[in-house]
Amino acid sequence: NLTSESRYELDGLDYPTSLSPDDALNYTAVRLFVDSGQRARPGFGLTDNNVADVIRICRLVRGMPLGLILASGWLEILKTAEIAVEIERGLEFLAADIADLPKRQRSMRAIFDRSWQALSPEEQAVMARLSIFRGGFTREAAGNVAGANLRVLLSLVNKSLLQRRTEDGRLDMHELLRQYAAEQRRRNDPDGLVELAHCREFARLADADVRQSTSLPYATDWLAADPDTIRRAWTYAVDHSLSTALA
Repeated sequence: NLTSESRYELDGLDYPTSLSPDDALNYTAVRLFVDSGQRARPGFGLTDNNVADVIRICRLVRGMPLGLILASGWLEILKTAEIAVEIERGLEFLAADIADLPKRQRSMRAIFDRSWQALSPEEQAVMARLSIFRGGFTREAAGNVAGANLRVLLSLVNKSLLQRRTEDGRLDMHELLRQYAAEQRRRNDPDGLVELAHCREFARLADADVRQSTSLPYATDWLAADPDTIRRAWTYAVDHSLSTALA
């Protein structure tokens, strides 16, 4: 927060969506995973059988170097497909007892604990509530569902806990960080009030959008732009028999 400060955002290493083993090695995230994996399992390499799983791992950690190193350490006993599944199940998996790494860098949880403790109580509360979103969110939705004002959102962006997409202006949270924040949300909101607010907000938006449109494809395009969020709101409404939201 100095007037002379210039921010330079660092993203994760680059990774592909789907490629052959030879082509995938042109991406830095894939190369780091393979290089680190060879220390855990000598002779490990990309093949037609595992390249899709390796790319999936890179996507799950969004190219985060520490995440790739911790994930590759499990190659000693797990297949790449199993590693990807375990990452999706929770943060506890991404940990390793690597002697030459500081203790704070031996697990993703330790990294997030350190960042979380540096936040103010208001920032912690907002981050926890924002974890309800998957695939990004608008600042309007963040305000309506999570009670996030612009000042807090700016602070979280400046601390690199949220990212603003240049292509559409939406805000986003790293998936591993979202998992961590979701744990905090469930602990602090046992009654699921944030989920209820999320469901009602997107039921309202979908209803307003459909009512204003005279063509079904327009509404379909809007729903397709935010599939994870809509699916989560819909599932919550079904599970809790919220007929008003479903209507």
